[in-house]
Amino acid sequence: ELKLLLRQFERGNVVLFAGAGFSLGAKNSRDTDPPLGTKLAEILASECNWPYEGEELGVVYEQAQRHLGSKGMNDVLRSLYRNCTPAEWHYLIPKLFWYRIYTTNVDDVLENSYRPDSAQGLDSITCPSPFEDHDVWFDRVQGVHLHGSVLDLGKGFTFTATEYSGQTAIPNPWYQALIEDM
Repeated sequence: ELKLLLRQFERGNVVLFAGAGFSLGAKNSRDTDPPLGTKLAEILASECNWPYEGEELGVVYEQAQRHLGSKGMNDVLRSLYRNCTPAEWHYLIPKLFWYRIYTTNVDDVLENSYRPDSAQGLDSITCPSPFEDHDVWFDRVQGVHLHGSVLDLGKGFTFTATEYSGQTAIPNPWYQALIEDM
């Protein structure tokens, strides 16, 4: 099985899906791990001087967005998810050839793990964005942020039920590509 996987890497047939656990061990500008859902909800409540009582992230995020405004929310998200220092293990990712990389994370850990000597260059794509075919020569790999990115704040994020429903109301070509790639 390992030989089969290695051959698939050599052929550029492997897709990486980086979910919440992908940022494990990275450090943000606050010198903490980029927070996951519950911790982010707790931080947002604190930023608004509210007690956190276990509410879901989407609920807290939506109320904090109203309370802090776009600029205030973007400042908080930047401090938590921008200029992240990857953990040592993140530098293994750019040593492999990928067909495409998808992430639901809004941080910049993936981008910061790529260096000039990486196996491929990284083209960061933040949804919503029109579909672009991958590099047929595999010199570059697309890193697709499905739920937004702190590197492109103008495109917004997907944290709330309303934002998730918006993702399904309008066809997203990158979700279709993810399905086809997998």
